[in-house]
Amino acid sequence: MARGFLAQTITVVSLSVTLSVVTKTSCYNLSPVFQKTRNLACSPSSHHWFHRGTTTMSDCKGPKENLHRKARASPYPGSKVERAQVPDDKVNWMINWKDYSPVDYTAPSVLSGPKWADPEIGANNFSPKFNEKDGQVERSSHSGLYNVENGRPRNPVGRTGLVGRGLLGRWGPNHAADPLITRWKRDGSGNKTAHPVSGENILQFIAIKRKDCGEWAIPGGMVDPGEKLSAALKREFSEEALNSLQKTKAEKEEMEK
Repeated sequence: MARGFLAQTITVVSLSVTLSVVTKTSCYNLSPVFQKTRNLACSPSSHHWFHRGTTTMSDCKGPKENLHRKARASPYPGSKVERAQVPDDKVNWMINWKDYSPVDYTAPSVLSGPKWADPEIGANNFSPKFNEKDGQVERSSHSGLYNVENGRPRNPVGRTGLVGRGLLGRWGPNHAADPLITRWKRDGSGNKTAHPVSGENILQFIAIKRKDCGEWAIPGGMVDPGEKLSAALKREFSEEALNSLQKTKAEKEEMEK
């Protein structure tokens, strides 16, 4: 699971949607969803992209509505640290901003040196290889190459008003896998249920309520070094949606049947 983010509640959320093509062999569908907001959660020298709930865009020249927003919200999650304010028209790195002065912050839980976190840049025997696989740690991004300045990776989306890793462990991308499990809402006869207003079929998905902030989210979290995506998806869903960490060995075996 994402470090320190535990599910407090699990629920099934219903949406009224329009899908052009839907192919299913059953009413349940498990599909891996890469949260690019976390895959690209670079811990940069001049900003930090928090990995939960941000919005991605392919490049900094994209439309205004695609600018990351939660990545600029203050205070930083789990702290009282206020980011430097970054207006929409200054997010783009192509815009010159000589007075930009981001706040430097890395959470104490990261600086304490847990096994899932990198040392600080400049630490002895730590020379990360960016934009490629670095031993068991994947530092390449699913959205292409990112810039490295003064030994630190730069957020490819733009300024966020923060320096350092925040709650993220890795310098560069912090890869995550979120299993998105959906089904069509059906009546007692097995027929799809339509929304009373829109008339569209209702698609349901599993969501969890996070303990740290009370927000609803898709269950999921960080992919461990060397871990296969399929294994991470299964582990994260079991931990966050099925409470596997609190189950006995016998209960886990029964759950996996």
